[in-house]
Amino acid sequence: MYSLRRLPSSELEHIYVGPTDEGSPSTGISSACPQHPTKGGQRATDYLTYNCLSIGGFESDYGGAVMRHWNCPRCSQSMVVTIAERIHHEEECQRRQEKEAQDMEEAEARRQERTDSARSRASESLRKSYHCQLCQKDFMFTVTEILKHTRTHTSSGTE
Repeated sequence: MYSLRRLPSSELEHIYVGPTDEGSPSTGISSACPQHPTKGGQRATDYLTYNCLSIGGFESDYGGAVMRHWNCPRCSQSMVVTIAERIHHEEECQRRQEKEAQDMEEAEARRQERTDSARSRASESLRKSYHCQLCQKDFMFTVTEILKHTRTHTSSGTE
C-alpha cells in the first residue's frame, strides 16, 4: 500500500546527495549527463535527475556504475551503458529521429512544390488564346476548358 505525504523541512535537508566533484568516483556515473548543480546526481533530462537521492542516510556508491548490455529500440545500436547513459542516449536518439522526420517532411514539401510548379508550367504551355463568339470575351483556355465553356452556353440556351 502506498501513500503520499509532504516531507518536513528536516527531511528535505538530507534527501539529496548534493553536488560532488565532477571527477569523483563516488557518483559512479560517466560524464554522459551533466551533474545537477544543487541536487547532485546526473541530469538526464530537464525533468529527470538520476542518482541524486540519499539512500538510507548513505549514498549508493555502486548503483549508478552498474553497466549492462542494451540494444536501442530506435536506432538498433548495441552498447554497454549505465542507466543514466541509457536515458541520455534514448533522449538524444529521439531528438535525432524527430529532426530526421522533420527534414524528410521538408524535403517532401520541396519536392511536391517543384512537381506542382512543373505541372503548372506544362499546363500554361497547353493554353491558347480563345475568343468566345457567344459572350464576346477573350480567354486563355486549354482545349478541355474551351469545350466546357462552350457547353455552358449550350446548356444555358444562349446559342
